[in-house]
Amino acid sequence: MITPDALAEEISFLKQLAEGWEQPPTFFELALAVALRHFRKNSVNFIILETGLGGRLDATNAVPKDIAVLAPIGLDHQQYLGDTLEEIAAEKAAIIAPGKPSVTAVQHPGVMAVIERTAQNRRSPLTIARADRKTPIPSLPGAHQRENAALALETMRRLHSLPSPSEAAAVLAKVQWPGRFERLETPPLVLDGAHNEHAARVLASTWKEEFPGRKAALVFAASADKHIREMIPVLREITGEWHLVPCTSPRIMPAEEMAALLGEQETGPVFIHSSLPDGLQAALASPLPVLAAGSLFLLGDLKALLRHAEKRSTAQ
Repeated sequence: MITPDALAEEISFLKQLAEGWEQPPTFFELALAVALRHFRKNSVNFIILETGLGGRLDATNAVPKDIAVLAPIGLDHQQYLGDTLEEIAAEKAAIIAPGKPSVTAVQHPGVMAVIERTAQNRRSPLTIARADRKTPIPSLPGAHQRENAALALETMRRLHSLPSPSEAAAVLAKVQWPGRFERLETPPLVLDGAHNEHAARVLASTWKEEFPGRKAALVFAASADKHIREMIPVLREITGEWHLVPCTSPRIMPAEEMAALLGEQETGPVFIHSSLPDGLQAALASPLPVLAAGSLFLLGDLKALLRHAEKRSTAQ
C-alpha cells in the first residue's frame, strides 16, 4: 500500500510534469501513473492492471503486458462500448497483445467468437479457464467465484508462476473482497456492489445459495446511467422489501423516480427514506435478512456510516 506521503510526492511530481498541458490527465490516468511509478520504485514481482473502461482505448492498454486476462463479459457502459455483447467484447478483447498469451473465462458464444478471432489475428495463444473438481474452493461465496479462481490459477500457470496445489488452496481459502457478497456481523447485513444486470444475476444466484427460500430486505440505490429497468426483475426474485435511500453521489437516481420504475414492475412493498440511516434502520427492523446493493457509492456511504467516518462526495 502506498503511504500518504509517497502519494502526495507522486501527485506533486505529476502535477508539475503536466503543467501547461492543453489536455490534462484524467483522474484515472493520474492514478495509473502514480501506481506504476510506485510499483517500479518498490520492485514488485507482479503488476495486475484492471482496465477502467472497456480496453481498446483504456489507459492501462498503453502499458506493455506479459498476458491478457478476460473475465466474463456482460452488457455495461453501452453508451461508450457498444449496444451488443459482441461490440463490447471487441473493445475488451483489444487488450490482447500481439504474440503474448491470453486467458479467458468461459464466455457467451458470441463473445467467445470475438475473443478467439482477436487472439488468432494477433497470434496470441489463447486458453479457456474452466473450474473443475481440482479447482480449490475460495472463501468467497457463489459458484462464479470458483470460476474466477480457475481464471487466476490458469493465468499464473501461463506465467510459469503457479503455486503448489496446497499453497493455492490455502491462499484462496483466505481471500477477502470488500463489496462482493461481503457479510457484516454488526449489524447483520450483506453488501454487494452489483450495479448492472449481469452482476445482479450473479448476486441473485449467490443469495439463493446462501439464503435458500428467504427473501431480502433490500437497501437499494443505483446510478441513473445504469440499466436499472433490466436489474429490477432480477433483484425482484430475491427481494421481499425495497428500501430506497439517497446517496452522496450526484449520479444516483432520486428515490421517487426509482419508486416509479419499481411500481411499473409490481415488485412488492417499496419504502422511500429521506436518509441512509433511516433506511438502514427500517431494513434491520424487518424480519428478513438485509442486503445492500445497486451501487458502490451506496456501499461507500454505508461503510462510512457504520464506521462513524466522514465521507466526501464524488462525481467519479
